This record gives sequence, structure tokens and C-alpha cells, in this order.
Amino acid sequence: MGAALSLGWKMSLPTSIPYTKTQMDRMIAVLEKYQLTTFGNSIVFAVNARCVYLDVEPIKYLLDKVERSQVLLWTGIGEPPTSSTMISKLKVHLAEDRTGYDVQMSSKEFIGIAYDVACYFYGFWLYYFPKTKK
Repeated sequence: MGAALSLGWKMSLPTSIPYTKTQMDRMIAVLEKYQLTTFGNSIVFAVNARCVYLDVEPIKYLLDKVERSQVLLWTGIGEPPTSSTMISKLKVHLAEDRTGYDVQMSSKEFIGIAYDVACYFYGFWLYYFPKTKK
């Protein structure tokens, strides 16, 4: 039995930028270069739930290309809780047996949806209008 290896991407929260197929191909190249998918290793890709929600296809592509891999969707420390609606929609698109969740969900759905929307627009603003250095 091999060990599980957890890999992910550097993030700046909050973000409203989805993962890309290019990021997935680069991760696959690293796995192949260091032969990390051999010897029975199980790979767990830690990914931000809100980023996956923006475009689930790159993650589905990664799971398809890397056998014995799983994803762990998370919300970060200091990141507001998400809506159960968002998580429910992700569950429709990702294989139940290959997906784990480490997310904080709001006890009030309206508040969770408001946080989801606020994080999207705040992340969008930070990405497209970064602070200028004086």
C-alpha cells in the first residue's frame, strides 16, 4: 500500500479565477517527471471550492488523466463560509468516490450565497485592478 500525496496550487484568497487546463497539464507533467503516479501512490489534489465552482471542467480533466487520484475541495482560513447550493452543484459534477470536502458552509443559505457573490466580485476586483505601488 502506497502513501497518499497531497498536492495543490498557491492561492491568494479570495479569488474569482478558475483553475485552467494549462495548470492541470503542468501538474500532470510534474507527476510524470518525478514518477509520482507509480508504486501505488494515491494523489490528492487540494483545490479551492469556489475556484472549482467557476469551472469544474479542468478538475474533471485532471481526475480523468491521473488514475487513483482524488480531489479535496476546501475553503481557506479567513474565507467566509460558502452556500450549500454551491456545494450541491459541485457534487453533481464530481465523482462522489473521488471527491472530499473540507468546506465551511453557512448555516443560513442566503448568507452563504451572499458570501459566494461577494468573494467572486472582490476577487475579480483584486485580480483586474491590483494595488499600484507608490
